Amino acid sequence: MPLASNLAADFATIMRVKLVADPRAFQRAPIGSCVAGATYLMWCAARDLVGSLQWGIPSDRDVRDMFALMDFLEHPSLARTGSVLMDCRDIQRVDADIMIGFVERARTQLPRWSPRIAAQAVIVPAGVGGILLAGGLPLLAPTHPFRFVSTLDDAVAFLGHPGVRAAHAEACAIATTVQGTLALVARARSAIAADLIGASVEGCALALAVSGRTLQRELARAGTSFSDELRRARVAAANDELRLGDAKFDVIATRTGFGTSSRMNEALRRELGATARELRDRHRR
Repeated sequence: MPLASNLAADFATIMRVKLVADPRAFQRAPIGSCVAGATYLMWCAARDLVGSLQWGIPSDRDVRDMFALMDFLEHPSLARTGSVLMDCRDIQRVDADIMIGFVERARTQLPRWSPRIAAQAVIVPAGVGGILLAGGLPLLAPTHPFRFVSTLDDAVAFLGHPGVRAAHAEACAIATTVQGTLALVARARSAIAADLIGASVEGCALALAVSGRTLQRELARAGTSFSDELRRARVAAANDELRLGDAKFDVIATRTGFGTSSRMNEALRRELGATARELRDRHRR
């Protein structure tokens, strides 16, 4: 079977599993799998071919999570050296402090990774964003061959790996699904926040123009559930009231959908590690 067909089969399998499963599973068995975060997707198509896609506005947490995941480069199942493709064209903006954090983290970890990289291509967006991204890596003086490019064709030519184009296409298809899921989760969170007392799967799904089954499936794909999102939304609203007002605890519990202060305290303790009284005292201090 041609390499492209093999890769397509591998990624077809990925599409049948939870994309945002435990990242540790990706690190334990990276070959033929991928893992997604809020603004990235990291993939490993073969023993000697890995890559990532980035989009949106990366946060410091996104950068931390990506660096933690990249330890998979040292996995014994991977080839001694391999090709790395990073596609950053869909990054909308990189804040200066985030870029500084990226450079500092890379400075400490790149010496470990460079010996495992035969060649690295980074596709950057046009304009100022691309200039900022292209200015970071050379400051680290990597010892492996790398190049900033503006097109996939240039990246393919530089890396010289026969599976790059097929792997990139499959990763992009997965990223599209991931971003669609994240968008639906964000809309679901807004719908839940608008009706903390009467929120239900059916009502939320109706507001989003999807079926209840679709909503629950997409929430599960994102590693969450309707009940988890509802609890977190109520906790966030209750915490805001405790910080900004002096209403009685029972009143806050009713407003935020908990019903009773005891239920509210149980949820606050689970999510924030403190009761309503402890949180109010903390906010006042």
